[in-house]
Amino acid sequence: MQRIIIMRHGDAVFIGEDRVLSDLGTDEVTRSATLLCRDFRIDRIFSSAKTRACQTAAIVKDIAGLDGENEIIDELAPSGDIDYVFLLVSHLPLVAYLSEKMLCRSSIVPDFVTASAFVLQKEEGRYLPLAFYTPAGVKKY
Repeated sequence: MQRIIIMRHGDAVFIGEDRVLSDLGTDEVTRSATLLCRDFRIDRIFSSAKTRACQTAAIVKDIAGLDGENEIIDELAPSGDIDYVFLLVSHLPLVAYLSEKMLCRSSIVPDFVTASAFVLQKEEGRYLPLAFYTPAGVKKY
């Protein structure tokens, strides 16, 4: 069964010209990743090259017990465009656009708060929403 998890990076702050995870962001991602990894085995992680997305992916990777580096996909940057992969760590508004594209409608796309993750499942040739994870908990569909 193929599942795609689309995750937004955690809360971030500027350090110089770069945005990095804040302490709050690290905590948010840790909480969301713990819930995700409790319910799903994540096989691969992809993220944009932005520091905050790479940091988010690294936290999930550690909690999931994966070896190696996450895979960078430049199209996952805030202005990027991609069809699908396994776990995508990206940014607003792309996480919402990807979700809409996968579902072929926007009415069901949740509000992506920081460190949230939307799980989609492929059934009979189309993707359906399965669950939405936030640092506060899980919403099942």
